[in-house]
Amino acid sequence: MLAGGSGGVIPFRCEATEVPGATVVRATGELELATVGDLEKALDAAVRAGRHVAVDLSELSYLDSTGLRALITYSQLCHAQRLRLAVVTPAGAPGKLFRTSGLDRRLPLFDSLDAALQFLREGSASSQ
Repeated sequence: MLAGGSGGVIPFRCEATEVPGATVVRATGELELATVGDLEKALDAAVRAGRHVAVDLSELSYLDSTGLRALITYSQLCHAQRLRLAVVTPAGAPGKLFRTSGLDRRLPLFDSLDAALQFLREGSASSQ
């Protein structure tokens, strides 16, 4: 499965930032087989630290099935550890891939980082 943007290649970057009650993992550029390992490292570190995770993909220009597989895997790992994972979906073709693949029924998806963080805060308040 492939979904791309228009035109030039945007280099992939993945950064993790701790905010109160969660880690925000922000990925930009093209998330695919060659770059998914960077996303997995950031997600792994957050889960190992026992933190809820907001994955901000709003600036992705390209997404393939390896990126989707990583999100499913880490969603399951979070669930097994009583953590929550929320995904901020990208616009355009990459975002549509969540709906056409059916992942909009398996992952908590949001249009903004604020909404994703609110979802994570609500979950951590109910588990205390």
